Amino acid sequence: MDIGYGNCTLYPFETATSMQLCICSTNNCTATYSTCQASVNQALASPPPLIPVLQPTLSNTITCLDYYVNYSAVYNIIPPMYLGCDNTIAFVATNMSACYSYTPNHTLICSVFYDPIDGNFQQAAMIEGD
Repeated sequence: MDIGYGNCTLYPFETATSMQLCICSTNNCTATYSTCQASVNQALASPPPLIPVLQPTLSNTITCLDYYVNYSAVYNIIPPMYLGCDNTIAFVATNMSACYSYTPNHTLICSVFYDPIDGNFQQAAMIEGD
């Protein structure tokens, strides 16, 4: 299990002033950030094996069709909106306009959300944070 703690680098569109991440491996270690740190420090005394990398680091920017971009074109919304930005806002305070401006030059994955019940699907351009 990979464990550790530290400060995360914020994206230009995030409005948080700082972000800390801690991944711990003992019972109830997420009660507070300091209990998580203590768990990590204790576990690092005899570290567990590393988890294999299942996904490569993505670095090539691509262009893909995004449902919200089409919506933006129909309603003349500038800059165009991106569905991938809605995924980001669920986790971090986000300046949506800045996210919309950031996405076209930082898209790494094109995804399709499909609902088999009604047959609808939506394409989304997603950045490294998604």
